[in-house]
Amino acid sequence: MDDLFQPEFYAPETLEVTRNDTLETAQLLGEGTFDVNGLGQDWYRLETQAGFMDFVMTPGDEPLNLDMSLHDADGNRIQRDVAASGVEDFERRISTAGTYYLRVYAAPLGDNPPSDTPLDYTLSVDLPQVVSDDNDTRATADLLGEGTRSVLGDAVDWWRIDSPSGLINLTMDTVQNLTDPTDFRDDIRNLNMEIYNSDGQLVRSDFSTGTQETISYLAPTAGDYFIKVYAAQFGGNAAPDNVVLSYNLNVDLPEDTGPVADTNGSIATADALGAGRTTVTDGIGSDWYRIESGPGVMDFMMTHTGKTTP
Repeated sequence: MDDLFQPEFYAPETLEVTRNDTLETAQLLGEGTFDVNGLGQDWYRLETQAGFMDFVMTPGDEPLNLDMSLHDADGNRIQRDVAASGVEDFERRISTAGTYYLRVYAAPLGDNPPSDTPLDYTLSVDLPQVVSDDNDTRATADLLGEGTRSVLGDAVDWWRIDSPSGLINLTMDTVQNLTDPTDFRDDIRNLNMEIYNSDGQLVRSDFSTGTQETISYLAPTAGDYFIKVYAAQFGGNAAPDNVVLSYNLNVDLPEDTGPVADTNGSIATADALGAGRTTVTDGIGSDWYRIESGPGVMDFMMTHTGKTTP
């Protein structure tokens, strides 16, 4: 007779009748609570990210004491609960994503119980929250619009913004966005933020050590710009499995006013310029100005705004 595996929260297509008496025949198990009527011993395979795994096994009417143990990808036991009777439970913190195995068995019968040994229990499994994205390179950057976005990322995050020319304002706040407040992966850490132009050249960055970073950049032309977010401790390289990039990112883009009408590119089309201060942020190429002046001294001072590359 086969094991009858009845998950309470699995989709119907995952209901199976199977023998899972060995590591090689271990049944894939997800998060949830499951009522199990098994035979022999039960092995389960867990595909999980780094974080905390929690297991609770409650024996049913079967008089035999049931034990539970956790094993690594090679089958080596790394943790177990050997309570004399009743509920067994343990928590395991894992630092790398991968495959793990859970074994439930009748304690008095050791490692090789008879294949018809009845097993009756309820098993609860809590796995780390899944964090996964595919924007780890500039080539795979996700398109980002205006507004604030809560992010759970892995490795390195790249974002693409399609911006008009003008002032781009970015604000990033490091926060803990994982659902479980005890999950260590999104502990507050120093995140860095950089912005690149369409050619992949770094044009602005913020390397502050606090929990907020801001960038203001005057985009000289409309087009694609790229934002890179990464954990400072890894120097711009991908963070390991046990680190989640957790932050809120606000993007404020310039208003699209259409093409800049810069018509003073020659002496013949020079703009009239009077006394006082004039701020120019939308010039193209070279700018010519015409001054109507009487005799005397003319003073000029020009200061770069600091918003574009001189």
